[in-house]
Amino acid sequence: MMGRQAGDQSQLFYLFNLEERIPVSHLLRRINPTVTHVLVGLREKLEPFYSELGRPSIDPELMIRMLIVGYCYGIRSERRLCEEVEMHLAYRWFCRLDLDDRVPDHSTFSVNRHGRFRSSDTAYGVGRLLALLWAKGITPHIPVRDFSLRDDGTFSRSDFTFDKDRNRYVCPAGKLLKTTGRILSGYVLRYTASTYDCGPCPLKSGCCPNTPQRIVPRDVNEDARDQARALVGTPEFEKSRDDRKKVEMRFAHLKVHHHFERMRLRGLTGARDEFQLAATVQNLKTIANHLWRPPPNHSAHCPA
Repeated sequence: MMGRQAGDQSQLFYLFNLEERIPVSHLLRRINPTVTHVLVGLREKLEPFYSELGRPSIDPELMIRMLIVGYCYGIRSERRLCEEVEMHLAYRWFCRLDLDDRVPDHSTFSVNRHGRFRSSDTAYGVGRLLALLWAKGITPHIPVRDFSLRDDGTFSRSDFTFDKDRNRYVCPAGKLLKTTGRILSGYVLRYTASTYDCGPCPLKSGCCPNTPQRIVPRDVNEDARDQARALVGTPEFEKSRDDRKKVEMRFAHLKVHHHFERMRLRGLTGARDEFQLAATVQNLKTIANHLWRPPPNHSAHCPA
């Protein structure tokens, strides 16, 4: 005999205890003691940074707890995060919101969050980073990404020889490519051949078949990139690569389980704070999995 749901949701008043609705084995309940311990005295520490004028802002503890929920469950959108906290009992409990408490509007939440994660609108290329490391006496065991290789059958930049003394490139036909010295996009020099050399050149079809002359870009810090390339294959580089894999596994975990596929905030400051939150959530989950034990007489069938 097929059963039928009898309730019609006509009851107006309920006796409801949110605390009792969250299983003891739930992830948020397991990490809550650590989060509560860390956030003790948060408001007192932050109070000097708030103005005494204007309307009250979002409770900083509420904001942090909502962000932890978002990073725990891969909710990257502020709008969706606010919607999920509005509907999900465990999220409400972890954020210390009662059933009647209002969840911050997504626009207000975004303003507070992005105001905290100020962008530093700073761009840097791999060449500049490598040059900085060399200048500080740090050996960069970093794979150099090279986009100069071509897959259309024409000559790549590696087919051209750089004459450092004359600051020129020499093409496979022995002709020179010169630069005006103008730096484009903050880090690129363009070395251009003469149309008088390229026009009648028998190698043109394999070099620049669709343009009047060949142009070769070069990073202003290409010397630093060359030095880094020379490290590939050394025992020290191979050891660093193996050690790096252990860290990159954590990155892969963020991408797969937390949808942390790209940074949403620009600049070094935003990237630092965003990644610190993601790493914090990873650590909280690790602590919960290693330290948490079910209380005595806990049912083995309690939902996670």
